Amino acid sequence: MALNIPLPGHPEKVLRYVNRAISCYQPGTTTLQGLAIVRFEKYLYILGDLIKIPNMPYNNDEKRYIIRAAIEKFASYRRRSLYLLRKAIQSVRERRNKIPKNSYYVIFPTNLPIKAFSRRKFLKIGNIRLHINSLSVLKNFTFPSHVIQTTVADLKKVYGSQDICLEIILRARDSNEAFSRAYWWFEVYRALINFSLSYGKITYHFGRPKPLSTFLPPKHMLVFDHGKRFSADWHSYPTYDRYHTISLRQNQIAAIDKVIKRFNRLKRNHLKNRLTEVLRLYNFALDEVEKGYSFLNFWQILELVTLKDPHEVSTERMKKRIKSIFLRDPVVPDLVDALFEKRNQLVHEGALSQFSQDDVNQIKIIAEGCIELFLLTSLPNVLQTKANLHDFYDSLALEKPRIREKRRILGYVLRI
Repeated sequence: MALNIPLPGHPEKVLRYVNRAISCYQPGTTTLQGLAIVRFEKYLYILGDLIKIPNMPYNNDEKRYIIRAAIEKFASYRRRSLYLLRKAIQSVRERRNKIPKNSYYVIFPTNLPIKAFSRRKFLKIGNIRLHINSLSVLKNFTFPSHVIQTTVADLKKVYGSQDICLEIILRARDSNEAFSRAYWWFEVYRALINFSLSYGKITYHFGRPKPLSTFLPPKHMLVFDHGKRFSADWHSYPTYDRYHTISLRQNQIAAIDKVIKRFNRLKRNHLKNRLTEVLRLYNFALDEVEKGYSFLNFWQILELVTLKDPHEVSTERMKKRIKSIFLRDPVVPDLVDALFEKRNQLVHEGALSQFSQDDVNQIKIIAEGCIELFLLTSLPNVLQTKANLHDFYDSLALEKPRIREKRRILGYVLRI
């Protein structure tokens, strides 16, 4: 059997954390109790970052599921070596890939108006269809009595007959996998709508803090198995006192369709993957009512867009890249400097209470300008790799005569 699970440059660290995880088990078992659960989850999260599994670039639930099962298997071995750890991971992954997939139904109650999409049976993002229903669709599914008394009753209080319930049907090995995949695409769709409705706007709230999101995260998200039987109830954070139905004009619906069409036309490559991460962060920033946390989520967008990395792209270089995106606006360089100073106060002083709506409004506009570069231009279809994006930023900062000179030199190099 070919073992193609690479380990990092210090594999002894991996083995050390695996043995620490195993020490959390009750003697002679793979059972976890009390504080041992907390310690185990901490070690598992670190291993999710250290262990590289092909085609699983993210430290997510699916990857940690495989590592968790491999640790349970590895704990029974008399000898413990890196070779046997690789073998355990490979064995778990192959066994999981053989598990048959079944149909699952994932329901997302929303505050989207059903009237605005009454002529459509479904919405589409990527290759995923989001079927349009009302809350009455829940009559088609089977619930345990305690779920009817709690979750279903709560949904009926929060959402009305004019709100859309989006339904994603897909094939998965279990309900967790079904929800993870469906939720990923739902969040991208929600972010695109929020971007279309919120782009370029500044907001001030009076009274109790409110989110900037227009399309709010669902209070409950329900998963049903292939027999339409209740399987899981997932909750979003944060939750809100009210989930007002969005009022959409025809021109807003047309703008939403345009943004989603642009996203769907983008080629699947490194930049599109990075854009989906940016869009999810955009949702987090808009959903958050604590201004400091909202600011930090927008800041992470700027880091992702500019390829911020402690080894490759310094904070100063990140700042220059942001400024180069807004070359035509003479005010932006000073605004970016002010935002960096505010961010430094947060990092060094932890002063979350010192962030106001003004801070969030200003960084939001900069973040949206960066998202626009990725989403509303053909850039991701031209720059298909991370290296391409580095080259783009290096060239963007150059004066036009210097760019022409470089093009002349490169043309000569290509003819050699």
